[in-house]
Amino acid sequence: MGKLRPESRDAAGDSSACARRRQLQANLGREQYPRMSDESAPTVLYPFKLRNERTGNWRLARWKASLEEVERLGGEVCGDPVIYHPQGNTSNFVRNMPVDLTPPAVSLEMHPHWESPPAIDPLERSLARTFLRRYSTWCVRTRRYAQAQGAAALHRELA
Repeated sequence: MGKLRPESRDAAGDSSACARRRQLQANLGREQYPRMSDESAPTVLYPFKLRNERTGNWRLARWKASLEEVERLGGEVCGDPVIYHPQGNTSNFVRNMPVDLTPPAVSLEMHPHWESPPAIDPLERSLARTFLRRYSTWCVRTRRYAQAQGAAALHRELA
């Protein structure tokens, strides 16, 4: 096993990460970032560690929490805060938005391309008819009668 480096401690006996966090907390102030009162206020979360009740060992928590939650759990903050800023309106959801129930002025067609099919030149037509004739023959030989009927109908349409 490798050698463990001793953590640097300040005068109060805290590790350097905890000392930095306390300094940051003193500079920021809790009142600067009110929670739940203002939607535009950022959320400040801290990494922290908890003491195991049975062994007495400290273990790093798997989540980040606010200072109030860390104090409630009896933990110790051990890192720099993570500040999440609100993204604003990202879903375009507007509560109590009036709904317009009038039908659209232009009627929508289900398949507008069927009204005016694209024109094909004679070479494409002959190639498609040759393929469809051979395909319908193959479908009948392999007992795929529904596909053969569809190919035959399309062949008649191209005639």
